[in-house]
Amino acid sequence: MSRRNLPFLLKTYLLFGTLILVAAGVFYTTRQVRKLNEQSRSMATLFAEFTAEAILPAIENEQVSRIYKEVVAKADFPVVLTDADGRPFVWRLSDRKIGDIPVETIAEMDPKNPPAVGPLAELLKIRDEFAEANPPVVIKRPGEDEPFGYVYYGESSLARELRILPFVQIGGILLFLTLALVGYRSIKTSEQRAIW
Repeated sequence: MSRRNLPFLLKTYLLFGTLILVAAGVFYTTRQVRKLNEQSRSMATLFAEFTAEAILPAIENEQVSRIYKEVVAKADFPVVLTDADGRPFVWRLSDRKIGDIPVETIAEMDPKNPPAVGPLAELLKIRDEFAEANPPVVIKRPGEDEPFGYVYYGESSLARELRILPFVQIGGILLFLTLALVGYRSIKTSEQRAIW
C-alpha cells in the first residue's frame, strides 16, 4: 500500500463507516417507534376492554370511575374516549392543553353539528387527528355487538422524539465528518508548507 492511497482509504473508511452508523441508527430507531406504536395500540385496546367490563356496569360507582381516570392519567400516550356518537367523556392529552369543558356542554353537544370554536371544538379536532393516524378501538358492552364508544389514541411523546433521532444522528455525524475533513486538509496543508 502506497502512501498516496492513504488519504483515499481514510476518506472511504470515514464515508462507509458513517453510512453504516446512520443506517444502523435509522433501522434501530424505526424499529423502536414501531414497537412503541404497537404498545399504544395494545394499551388502547386494553382501555376499551376495561371500559366495557368494569366501567359500564359500575358507571354509578364513584370509586371505580376515579380509578379509571387515574389509569387514563398514567397512560404515556394521548387518548380520548368517546361515546358511540363521538362525544368525549375522558381524555388525556400529554402535550396539548385545552380549556376546561363542562360536562353539560359535552352532554348537550349535537354530534351531527359539533361546535366550531372553543375547547370542545379543539378536543374534537384532536380526536379526528387521532382517528386519521390510528383506527379507533371499539368499546362494546359485554354480550352486545353495538359499539358503546371508541378509544382514540395518538402517538406517545417518546415515539415522536425517537422519530427525529435519526435526523439528529445524521446531523451530528455530518458535523463530525466536516470537522474531520477540515482537520485533515489543515494537517495536509501544513505538511506541504513544511516540505517547501
